[in-house]
Amino acid sequence: MNYSDYINTATIIAHTAAEEVNAIYERYKQEGKVETDSKEDDSPLTQADTVAHEMITGELTKQFPDIPVVSEENKENADLSESELFWLVDPLDGTKEFLKQNDEFTVNIGLIESDTPVGGVIVVPALHVTYRADETGAYRRKEGETEQIQVSERTKHLIAVQSKSHSSDDEEEFFRNYDIANRTGAGSSLKFCRVAEGEADIYYRGGQTMEWDTAAGQAIVEAAGGTVQTTDGERVTYRKEEFSNLPFVCTNGKIRI
Repeated sequence: MNYSDYINTATIIAHTAAEEVNAIYERYKQEGKVETDSKEDDSPLTQADTVAHEMITGELTKQFPDIPVVSEENKENADLSESELFWLVDPLDGTKEFLKQNDEFTVNIGLIESDTPVGGVIVVPALHVTYRADETGAYRRKEGETEQIQVSERTKHLIAVQSKSHSSDDEEEFFRNYDIANRTGAGSSLKFCRVAEGEADIYYRGGQTMEWDTAAGQAIVEAAGGTVQTTDGERVTYRKEEFSNLPFVCTNGKIRI
């Protein structure tokens, strides 16, 4: 199947949502405050989350009426029983980064066939950078220029990318098993992008994440030559009950898990 047409349309939709998110972000920076609600897990919810969710899910449904859309904000209504394809959307990944005003929040759309990510787009609204992937490869668009990206070839003296909001003791324990020469930090799904573009070699995430947190990032990493696996070395798959992931490791594919 040709996934590039799907991802081209998803990229346009993601850019439109990113413009709205960025407009809200700029107002927030000027005014110095933003209204937030709390989700069931006590994580913050902003106007930007809601606006991006409504825009993306509405447009995807309009453009692809036969493909279900699962978003962080509408997971309870998902029915995937009659479709091999479905969209996974995180309308604003990195709400904490948004509130910290560090620019490292993203808009994410992933395309899943059966249980496998086959395409994705990640837009970084504040930095005006887009990452996308389909069957032809992984790409980064920055400052008006698009280039294909690939993972690194490093197997030693590795660069680890870590979360700016979710670092943990088990992460430190995991990295003791590897030759880590340097560490860098990134917010939201940008950690996947750092591996995909070869700026980092390994990213570990313990605890629970959800499928919409990882779908677009995994598609981009895999299209760039890397892997996203559980700590048992199994590829991370989708369409799971409750859409919940196990702890996972994202690498350049050259490192043994």
